[in-house]
Amino acid sequence: MKAVIYVRVSTEKQASHGLSLDTQIINCQKYADVHDYEVIDVVVDAQTAKNTRRPGLQRILKMATAKKIQHVIVWNIDRLTRSLEDSIMLTSMFLKKKVTLHEAEHNKPRVVNTSQQKLMDRVEMAFKEYQREDIGDKTRTILQGKKEQGLRYSGRSPFGYHFTPDGKIEPDDHEQGIIQRIMSLKAEGFTIRAIQARLHADGVVNRRNKPIGRTEIWNITRKAA
Repeated sequence: MKAVIYVRVSTEKQASHGLSLDTQIINCQKYADVHDYEVIDVVVDAQTAKNTRRPGLQRILKMATAKKIQHVIVWNIDRLTRSLEDSIMLTSMFLKKKVTLHEAEHNKPRVVNTSQQKLMDRVEMAFKEYQREDIGDKTRTILQGKKEQGLRYSGRSPFGYHFTPDGKIEPDDHEQGIIQRIMSLKAEGFTIRAIQARLHADGVVNRRNKPIGRTEIWNITRKAA
């Protein structure tokens, strides 16, 4: 029976300090070995599970549709999804394609055939979705509080500001000048494309020492408005 292992981390930091990709792969492979499944591929995503638009997951769905696999092995269902809506969609799709989803952490297949199993699955996924959204809400509240206090709240300061050695955030004179230039051109009726052309002609560059792009200009005008 052919199987594919799917592993995911949300960030590079999680890959290093959380449930690493290697740890997930090793445990999923052990599960496959015990149950005598032939692992034909290991698919990796390094994105959040808030939607299914992940290259790795889409690849697995295509393999299932093409009937190349009969089993998908994950460490835990939250590696695959934390969304109730996506869980229902994926479960239904795997069921139709005769693909069984397995959780190595619990050492068993995730079977959702009966009405009771569907109810328990949806209750679990609803809770996971709540956890994900609750973490997001708390994180935004903490970051907003730090921002209002003038404290460092991200790895990189927003354009127009820089972090001081003690973690405070303060205006960057050079970048503030660029912002003022952009807003002045916008007030004169210049389009984003025209503003970009004017800045490029004047040799204005961003932090990466490259010409400022239209998306950067749009973000600056949106935030400064």
